[in-house]
Amino acid sequence: MIIAGYVLWDGLNIVPGPGWFDYTSAVLQLNGFVARFSHGARELIWSSYISGSEMVDIQCAYVDPLGNLFLAGRTRDLNLQLPSQPGIYHTDIMQQDLFSGFPENSDAFLLCFAPGNWLAYGSYFGGNAGNSHEYIFSILRRNGNIYTAGYTSKPDGLPLTYFPLHDTNVPGVYFQEFYGDATTTFTSDGFIAVFCADVLTGIEVFADDGPAGVAWETDEGALMLAGLPRGRFEGSLHDAAGRAIVSFQAISAGGGLPSRIPIPPLAEGLYVVSLPEAGWFARFVHTR
Repeated sequence: MIIAGYVLWDGLNIVPGPGWFDYTSAVLQLNGFVARFSHGARELIWSSYISGSEMVDIQCAYVDPLGNLFLAGRTRDLNLQLPSQPGIYHTDIMQQDLFSGFPENSDAFLLCFAPGNWLAYGSYFGGNAGNSHEYIFSILRRNGNIYTAGYTSKPDGLPLTYFPLHDTNVPGVYFQEFYGDATTTFTSDGFIAVFCADVLTGIEVFADDGPAGVAWETDEGALMLAGLPRGRFEGSLHDAAGRAIVSFQAISAGGGLPSRIPIPPLAEGLYVVSLPEAGWFARFVHTR
């Protein structure tokens, strides 16, 4: 069981547990938090502040079928930890709004924790020149994508400004690129945004100081792994949905020499190679 939200300032029981955690809270601010309880005894097994130096207002939490935990809401915190991942939208720059006549750094945000509680991905998401807040209120995963919904704002008299990442009009699919109805002054409008998140597979994310290797395919249909330490290691190959394709044993001579692993024919897409005993992982894209 997982609960998430916000608390004023301090006083939570922080249980580090496995993975990422943060003991600190911003003074006299709303601090986001997340807590995981065991299913049986409902014991607190992991909890953490989601905070830096300013307000973090968590409005929704979602666990996808792969075990990834997503948190989203609104923040004024310029110091959130926001790791990026290849192939998914990311920005660590917060846009400035004009709230009640005063400049204010404020954006929606999206975070993803891997099943072992590692912070795998995070991003601000917002537009500039708003005159109110920007929030994400709901999260849903379908076919590898992350669907988010909430509201944004734009200043009076500028109905043609748009939220970031607006798409082209697809026949038969509802799409409205204009803020409000382009004739009337509005202070806020709803949005739905889709994050292409195939890279968030549910494969365990290693600590920031863990080695990331290099993997590539040969013309003979084998997988080459470089950067492994010397030894014999159990490994696995997973597709972008987290499904195990094959398990294998890699024997490495160390010294940067690559190891050769036979693999079955693959469909086009992103794949993750993981050797937990070696603290090693890599990603590669199969295109043939």
